[in-house]
Amino acid sequence: MGTRTEATSHLRTHTKAEKSTALFKSGNKQFLALLISYIVQHMKKWILYVLLGYLFFSCQKEIHWDLQSKGFLAKDSIGNCLPVTANGEYVEDSATGNNNFLMIDVNVIEVGIYNIYTDSINGLVFKAAGEFNTTGINHVKLLCSGKPIATDTSYFIIHYDTSFCEAIVIVKSNAIPPAVFTLSGAPAKCMDYMVQGTYRKYLATDTSNTVNVHVDVSSPGRYDIITDTVNGYWFTGSGIFTAAGIQSVDIYSNGTPIDEGTNVFTLHANRAVCNFNVDVNSDEAKFTLQGSPGKCMNDTVIGTYVKRIGLDTFSKVNVEVNVTLPGTYALVTDTVNGYSFKGYGIFTATGQQTVTMYAVGYPLLEGTDIFTVSGSASSCSFEVTVLADLVIAPGQDYFPLTDSSYWIYNDLYYKGTSIKRTVSGASYVNGHTYKVMQQTDRYSSKEYLFRKKGDDYLEYAKADKYTEAFQFKDSIFTEHLFLKENITQNQGWESPEFQGASTFNQVLVLKYSYKCLKRDAVVTVNGKAFANVLVIEMRPLIRSINNPWSFTNEVYTYYYAKGIGLIYLDAISNAGYLKAQIELNTWLVN
Repeated sequence: MGTRTEATSHLRTHTKAEKSTALFKSGNKQFLALLISYIVQHMKKWILYVLLGYLFFSCQKEIHWDLQSKGFLAKDSIGNCLPVTANGEYVEDSATGNNNFLMIDVNVIEVGIYNIYTDSINGLVFKAAGEFNTTGINHVKLLCSGKPIATDTSYFIIHYDTSFCEAIVIVKSNAIPPAVFTLSGAPAKCMDYMVQGTYRKYLATDTSNTVNVHVDVSSPGRYDIITDTVNGYWFTGSGIFTAAGIQSVDIYSNGTPIDEGTNVFTLHANRAVCNFNVDVNSDEAKFTLQGSPGKCMNDTVIGTYVKRIGLDTFSKVNVEVNVTLPGTYALVTDTVNGYSFKGYGIFTATGQQTVTMYAVGYPLLEGTDIFTVSGSASSCSFEVTVLADLVIAPGQDYFPLTDSSYWIYNDLYYKGTSIKRTVSGASYVNGHTYKVMQQTDRYSSKEYLFRKKGDDYLEYAKADKYTEAFQFKDSIFTEHLFLKENITQNQGWESPEFQGASTFNQVLVLKYSYKCLKRDAVVTVNGKAFANVLVIEMRPLIRSINNPWSFTNEVYTYYYAKGIGLIYLDAISNAGYLKAQIELNTWLVN
């Protein structure tokens, strides 16, 4: 039921002992306020999904309301965030401002809302919340709050989804006095100011949105500059002037413009004021569908399309666009064979991006449907194959263990190879009878031990079989409860805790978390549509002694079809990359 050890052993890495304790100190936090804000701000889109929901069949997968994004933080081999930029000055016993933040990169796998945060170190904490509208690399600003307690080099652990990485912030001594300076152009128009970045209605500002202003410093030292709030956003800047004389300063924008037009800001600093203008444009994005006017470039159709079976948010298509002006967007297709695709959101940056469009309705007939997607004065087309029937097996077991049953899988990680599993004979361990499953692949032949107890399926194996974050120095054998027939959607369970010395001599504790992502799902695998599918996700957790649990980056996702068994598996490694992927080709269940 898991990915084979010999095929992935070359990817195994060990956490450095000197970094393990730091990486396991922080725990997860909840952001209820963010979720409430998200629902209010996006109520129109939620209402749209609800109105479309009546078209869905009861036998089809339920609507996927979990809009949490998925992905991982970019980092190097020893856990440092890669890249990371610490902006602003951090001074002992001095309050931080809106120009104190960390810039990080997040590799987004699935779009949705996000919470990114650090642990609290030396009186400071960094966090960001919002929504990812595009997959791939996204740049995120984590705003700082708090006041540094002491002069020090502080190491922050940044958390997103199940990944984490480390960033460094240097806190300086407060021995530096406040600067004495005036604003060039005060009290009228700020002299020679320069507005940088794109300002658009409903588009949140970021580190590209700055204004460069000039100051005349008579006494060097610490400074703070701030504007009033106009049209939903404002500017701040702080730092240290190291020399006297006329010099320029960047102030950073915060917030989101509400309306288009010209905004007049008043800049306040050291009891002086001056003003400057910022133009806010319409919120509509400008972009081109890649491949227009022909086939959509790199289009990816996701989900199961079966005649007379309703579609949900697991049925979607990704298309590529080239954004020339950020802003809101709407992509729609024509209605073909009873269904269509729609996608809405906000582009926050220019360049090549991927947009997800979700299916609405259900196919009336089998065959190949050609859709035309339109948006921002361009169009392209893509194809969807609709299957005729579902594969429904007569058996009741989700992991059959009858003698002479076999399953042959296509190995999608090692292209062109296959894996065969055959149930043959029995073995007796610790008073239990296990069925022997013989697995042969491109490397060798292995035997695995499985048994069913009531509605539960168990595997007898090493405790650390399903993690590459570390290995126990001495082998610990256990029963892995990997599947429950009676589990309901969104419910889960955890394994017992396993404790021992690692191969690098640190005592660590390991357990596994399981969750049923979908029940009675309809899933397409290798051109076949399977009904009555359980989708189970498993994630390892580890901790050092007396420290909280932390997920590794590893994610195993299993698809079990009733009466057939495992039909699909993919596994993400501790480094955040795909390490195994198999799909069912042929099978025989006796």
